[in-house]
Amino acid sequence: MGMNQVTVNEIDYKSLQRELEELRCLVKEQKEYILELQRLIDNVPGMIYQFCLYPDGKITFPYVSIGCREIYELEPEEITQKPELLFSNIYPEDLPQLQQRISISAQALENWESEWRVTTPGGKKKWLRGVSRPRLQVDGRILWDGCLIDITETKEIDNTLRQLNEELEAEVEKRTQDLRQSEARLEKLADNVPGMFYEFRLEPDNTTYFPYVSSGCRGIYEIAPEQLQENPHATYLLIHSDDVSGVQAAMLNSAQNLEKWEYEWRIITPSGREKWLQGLSQPQLQPDGAIVWFGCVIDITIRKQAEIALKKSEAQLQAILDNAPVAIYLKDVEGKYLIASQKIATTLGGKNLIGKTDYDIFPSETAKKIWGNDLEVIKNLTPIQTEEVMNLPDGEHTYVSIKFPLLDAAGEVYAVGGISTEITELKRAETALKESEARLRTVVSSAPIILYALDSQGVFVISEGQGLSALGLQPGELIGQSVYEVYQDFPEVLANITRSLAGEELTTVVEVAGFYFETRSVPIRDNKDNTIGTIGVSVDVTERKRAEELLQKQTQELENTLRELQLTQSQLIQSEKMSSLGQMVAGVAHEINNPVNFIHGNLTPACDYVNDLLNLVVLYQEYYPQPVSEIQEEIEAIDLDFLQDDLPKLLNSMSVGTTRIREIVRSLRNFSRLDESEYKQVDIHEGIDSTLMILHNRLKAKSELPEIQVVKNYTSLPLVECYPGQLNQVFMNLLTNAIDALDEAVQKQLVTSPQIYIYTELVYPDWIGIRIADNGLGIPPGIISKLFDPFFTTKEVGKGTGLGLSISYQIVVEHHGGKLTCNSIPGEGTEFFIAIPMKQI
Repeated sequence: MGMNQVTVNEIDYKSLQRELEELRCLVKEQKEYILELQRLIDNVPGMIYQFCLYPDGKITFPYVSIGCREIYELEPEEITQKPELLFSNIYPEDLPQLQQRISISAQALENWESEWRVTTPGGKKKWLRGVSRPRLQVDGRILWDGCLIDITETKEIDNTLRQLNEELEAEVEKRTQDLRQSEARLEKLADNVPGMFYEFRLEPDNTTYFPYVSSGCRGIYEIAPEQLQENPHATYLLIHSDDVSGVQAAMLNSAQNLEKWEYEWRIITPSGREKWLQGLSQPQLQPDGAIVWFGCVIDITIRKQAEIALKKSEAQLQAILDNAPVAIYLKDVEGKYLIASQKIATTLGGKNLIGKTDYDIFPSETAKKIWGNDLEVIKNLTPIQTEEVMNLPDGEHTYVSIKFPLLDAAGEVYAVGGISTEITELKRAETALKESEARLRTVVSSAPIILYALDSQGVFVISEGQGLSALGLQPGELIGQSVYEVYQDFPEVLANITRSLAGEELTTVVEVAGFYFETRSVPIRDNKDNTIGTIGVSVDVTERKRAEELLQKQTQELENTLRELQLTQSQLIQSEKMSSLGQMVAGVAHEINNPVNFIHGNLTPACDYVNDLLNLVVLYQEYYPQPVSEIQEEIEAIDLDFLQDDLPKLLNSMSVGTTRIREIVRSLRNFSRLDESEYKQVDIHEGIDSTLMILHNRLKAKSELPEIQVVKNYTSLPLVECYPGQLNQVFMNLLTNAIDALDEAVQKQLVTSPQIYIYTELVYPDWIGIRIADNGLGIPPGIISKLFDPFFTTKEVGKGTGLGLSISYQIVVEHHGGKLTCNSIPGEGTEFFIAIPMKQI
C-alpha cells in the first residue's frame, strides 16, 4: 500500500461521523441562506388590493394599487372597472385551483394564499403569488385585503436550487464513499463546500499537476477527471478573459505567503455556458519544497444570479421612488418614516424624512390629523382614502391620500403604506369653474350658439345659448343629463364626444335633426394634464353646409367632364396619329410594291434565259472541247465553272428576296387599314400575322437579347365582322407590351428563353377568342385592376403614355361589344384574352 492509503478497519468512524455532521451543517446553512434570499425577494412591493365577493357571486376590486402596472400591465382603473380582466389572463389549467381556494377561503373565512400563472397583454408569461385575509361584512359581502407579487424569477431560482440540491446530495453520497477509501483526503476536504474536490501540487521547478480530482469536475467544468490530470492547464483555458489575471494573482499570492486561497471567477464551459465558480483551498509546504493545495471548487451561478436579481429589484424600487409623480411613503407602527419617495422630499424642501415622524415635520394640528388616519389603518387593517390639507412653505396644499396596512406572516401590522396625490390645482379649478359658470351663462344665454360643458362621464354641466331652440331645447335644460342618452340616436355626435373626452381637440360638422352644426370642442385638463371633461361651442351652419354641398357637386361634375374631355382628346390624337400612319404605310407599300412586282415578274424569264445560255455553253464545250487560245484565256479569266454553278443560286436568292419584300408589303397594306371606319369581314389570323411581320425586327435576336420565340396555335375560324384597322392596333399594343416585358425580364436575368404564345378559338357559338401570353415577369395583383385606366402606366417616365391598353379596351369593349381581360401570375407571365362576336349587331 501507498503511505496515503489506509484499510477500512483503520478508519476512525467517530471522526468520520463528526466530519459528515459538519458537512450537513454546511449544507443546511446554505439552504437557510437561500430561504433568506427568498424572503427578501417576497418582500419586494407588488400589487396591494381589495377583492370583494357579493352573496350573488358578483366580484369587484374596490382598490388596486399602481403595482398592477408592472405585474399585469394594466391600469388600476381598468381592473376596478372590469374585474374579470384579472381572471381572463390566467392559464386555463391554473384557474380551477385558484377559484377553489377562493371558495374555501370564503366558506371558512381562512387566509387565502395561492400561486398561478398569467399571460400579460404584452405577451409576457409570469408566475404570481397572492396572499390575503378575508373579512365578512354586515351585508354578507366578503372582503379580502391582500397583495400580489411577481415570483417568476423566484420560481426559476427554486427549480435551479432544487436541481443543485439534488446534485449536491448525490455528490455528498459519492464523497462519503470516497472518504471510506481515503481518510487523509477527507480531513483536508471536508471543511470545504461540496463541488469539485482536488489536490493541486506545485513543484519547486514550477511544474504543476493534479494528484487527485473528484468526479465533480464533470459537473463544474464539463471535463473528465482523467483529462484534467493529464492536462492541468485545461481549467485555466476555460477562465473568462476578464478574470484570468485576477485568478493568477490570487494563486500567486497564496503560493508566496502560504495563505488560504479563496476566489470567485467566471468560466466558459466547452458547451458554451457561462458559470460563476468559488474556489477554496489551504496551501501546505511539503518537506521537498513543493506546495500542495487541498481544496474544492463549487458552482455559485445561482447565487450570483439571485444577487443580481435582488440588486435589480432594489434598483427598480428605488427608481420608482425617485421618479414617481406622486408621494409614496412607508411608516412603522410608531409613525416613523421607513421609505419616502423623492416627490415628498422635494415637496418638503428636500428634507430627509427617514426616522422622523409627522410631528417632526408638520405643525402639531396637521401632524395630529395625519397620525389619526394612520391609527385608523392600523386598528381596522383596511385601506382608507382621505383628503388632507397641509400648510407648506409655499402655501396651502390639498392632497388625496390612500393609506393601507402591511402585515407580517403572523398577520400583524408592521407598517403603514401611503400614496398621496396633490389635487390643489383641481380644487382651485373647481372653484374657478363654479365662479365663471355664472358669468358665462349670462354672456352666452342670448347668443345664437350652443355652449356646453361635460364632465369626464359625459354629463352636462353647462348647456346654454339660443342655438338650443333649433333642437327644441331651452338653456340649462340638459344640465345633469348624460350626452349618451340625449344623443343616443346620433352615433356620429357620440363618437366625437368620446374622442374629445379622450383628450382630442376637434372641429367637426355634424347633422342633428336636419340641422348642420359646426362644433369646436377642447378637453378640460387638470394640473396633471389629465382630461376631466370637455367644453365646446356649436354654431348652426345649415345654410352654409347646403351651399357647400351644391358647390362640391358642381365641382365634381366639372372634374368628371374635364377628365372625359382629356381622355377623348388623347384618344382623338392617338386615332389621328394611327390614321396618318395608316395612310403613310399604305403609300409606302404602294410605292414599293410596283418596282418589286416588276423585278419579281422579270426574274422568271431571266432565269429561263440564263438556263438557255448555260445549256448553250455546255453544248459548245461538248462539241468544241479545244477552243482557240483567246476563248480559253477568257474562260479562265471569268472562272466559267464557278459562274455556271453560282449564277442559278444568285437568281434564286433574288427570287427569295423579292418574295420576302412582297410579304412585307402585303403586311403593311393589311396593317394600313387603321383609317377604315366600316365593318368588314376579315381573317383575324391575317391581321395577327401582319402585326407580327411589322414587329419582326423587335422579335429577332440582338447582341444583348435572345430571339423571342412566337408560338402560334390557330384554330380554324370563320371570317369576323369588325373594324380590322382597330383590331390591328389592339394586337400591336398587346404584342408590344409583351415584347417590352420579356426584354425587361431578360435584362434582369430572370428569363433565358423568352416566348410569346398566341391562341385563337371559338369560345361561344358566335364568338371568337384570342389569347396573347408571355412568360415574362408577370403583373402584381394590385396593379391589374388599374391596367385599363386612362393614363395609367407601369413604364418609366417617357416610355409610355398610359393610353395603349385604355384605347385597346375601348376598341374591344365599346366598339366591338367584346371583352378584354388580363390574368397574370407574378414570376410566371401574363395573358390577355380578347373575345368578340363574329357579327356586329
